[in-house]
Amino acid sequence: MSTRPSLGAARLKERMCKNPVNGFDESTRVHGLWRVVYIVLATLFFIIGMLGVVLPVLPTTPFLLLMSYFLIRSSPWLYKRFIRLAIIGTPIRDWSEKRSVRRHVKIVAYVMVLGVVVMTLLSTHIGLLIKVSTLFLVAVGIVVIWRLPVLD
Repeated sequence: MSTRPSLGAARLKERMCKNPVNGFDESTRVHGLWRVVYIVLATLFFIIGMLGVVLPVLPTTPFLLLMSYFLIRSSPWLYKRFIRLAIIGTPIRDWSEKRSVRRHVKIVAYVMVLGVVVMTLLSTHIGLLIKVSTLFLVAVGIVVIWRLPVLD
C-alpha cells in the first residue's frame, strides 16, 4: 500500500489551502442547480449560526464557517460582502487567512456562553439531568474555544 497521498487528496488539499479572500479558485465554483442548493445551504447555516448566538448549546462559529464554505463556492460576491461585516465577517476572515482568532473574540465568546447558560439555568425549571448535560456541553465548548490559536 502506498503512503503517498492520492492525486485527488493532493488536489483537495491544494483547494482547501487557497486563500478565499485574496484569490478565489474558480475550479471550486458550482453552477446551475448546485449553485441554488449551495446558496440555500449557506442561508440555512447562517440562520442556525445566528440562533447559536442566543442558544447556549448551539455553536455559532462552525455554522458560519459552513455558511462561508457554501457561499464562496456559489456566490463569491455575496461571500465578499459577508466578510466585510465587522462583527461577523472579521472573525471568519481571521480564521480563513490566519487560522486563529483575536483574543477579544475569545473573551466575548466566554462571557456570552457563560452568561447565557447561567441565565438559562437559573431562570428555567428543567430537570437536573438536562442541567448537567447542558453544563457538560458548555464545558466542551469552553475547551474548544480555549484551544483555538490566538491572533497576536
